[in-house]
Amino acid sequence: MKVKPLKRMQRQMVLCMLCSNCSATCCSFKARGWESYTPRARVVMSRFFSEGGFADPAPFAERLFACTMCRECDVTCDAGFSPWELFQSARAELWASGAAPSALKPFNDAIKEAGNPFAFNKEARGDWATRAGNMLATDNKNLLFAGCIPAFKQGDALAKIARAYHAMGKPLSVIPGSRELCCGLPALDSGNVDLFNDRMAANIKAILDLAPERVVFACPSCYSFVKEHYGKESTEFGKIPLVFFTDDVIEGIHANRLKVKGFDSETLVSYHDPCHLGRFTRLWDSPRDIIKAVPNARYLELDNCKEHTACCGAGGQMMVTNPADNKAIADKRVGEAVEKNAAVLVNTCFTCQDTLQGAAFRVAEDLDVVHILDLVDV
Repeated sequence: MKVKPLKRMQRQMVLCMLCSNCSATCCSFKARGWESYTPRARVVMSRFFSEGGFADPAPFAERLFACTMCRECDVTCDAGFSPWELFQSARAELWASGAAPSALKPFNDAIKEAGNPFAFNKEARGDWATRAGNMLATDNKNLLFAGCIPAFKQGDALAKIARAYHAMGKPLSVIPGSRELCCGLPALDSGNVDLFNDRMAANIKAILDLAPERVVFACPSCYSFVKEHYGKESTEFGKIPLVFFTDDVIEGIHANRLKVKGFDSETLVSYHDPCHLGRFTRLWDSPRDIIKAVPNARYLELDNCKEHTACCGAGGQMMVTNPADNKAIADKRVGEAVEKNAAVLVNTCFTCQDTLQGAAFRVAEDLDVVHILDLVDV
């Protein structure tokens, strides 16, 4: 992929500077409360940066990388363009000039050298599969793209997904050995477009070599960015159906091939749309339908939901660059569920899960934050 040079986005930046509609919904602005952390201010500074106006770009970089890249500003933009695309371009130019936050370098080095942002042994990526036993297939009809966090940190969850697909008569196959690499999102969020393109090309080749009928995703972020970018890079890859696992799971429930766990008594349950699933791919229904199928679950919609979902705070590599803002944004999101008197907050993203669980521990210990897989009985 290529990002547009900032100098080619002058008209869009001028239109943006005449408005500030998206500031009211910007989660990083809410966390800081300073005008310079609004999307409009970031656009103004991006224009100034593109004209060589900063002798020291560090203050601009700090504000640009204090953005969760959640894309809410795109949804609310009255100027008819994508601030998110502009911020991506600005991050790319900061990275290329060596002005991106230094905290991002170790993660990018790890993606380059080990194929994952944690610097874990890439040969161990598929170790989780031993927990799935004989539930996996080798026919590649339903090829799983596991993702870094699930593969290295949530192996039990992946094994549960494998059991669910086996029960549905759609056993999963896996990309062998270390051939599956990071999808590239952390690199792209860092502005490291070359590394993103390198990881993308390697993953496309690994998947095409296996000739799958479908590719199934366990991670919303991997699903979103593979869906948005990989097909543009490879026409052949673009012909492969890409599926997020909840779409199959609800079909399995409706077909009585999968069961859900019920609550002992009526329980108020809300759902947190991960940005990459709810806003980027507009996949809204299947997670909600799974929750509504749970006995004694009374579903409550959060005010900020679907295309206007509120970020958990972990997007845009905020856990690396701005951990304090990350926590403040997460606390506000959990507060929305508390205001609804929800007893359970369900999500479909392992990163959101960890982030919101931490927030619940800080501000709402009575709120149970669970992954949607916890509702499926396999």
